[in-house]
Amino acid sequence: TQTADPDFDATGKMLELYRKKYGKDCVQIIITAWGYDAMNLYDMAMQKAGTNKAKIKDELYKIKNYPGASGVIAFDEGGSSRKIVSIYQVRDRKLAWVE
Repeated sequence: TQTADPDFDATGKMLELYRKKYGKDCVQIIITAWGYDAMNLYDMAMQKAGTNKAKIKDELYKIKNYPGASGVIAFDEGGSSRKIVSIYQVRDRKLAWVE
């Protein structure tokens, strides 16, 4: 999986929306992506569950392979979300994936 890779579709969409709203590029991509994904996931769960907290939690736990701006997100039955983390380094003013 990727982690807030600007070349990933979901991350690119988030960055485009950020640029439109704030008139500048996002410099804290991963932190912004976490918040963006959290709100989108919460919205998805609320659309199915309404405002009932227990039902929202149940809907969140059902999410599998959501293509978020911070990477692919899935929850297990206990509500944990494990991710493979990609590490990038700035080289020549560009992000380069560290193998």
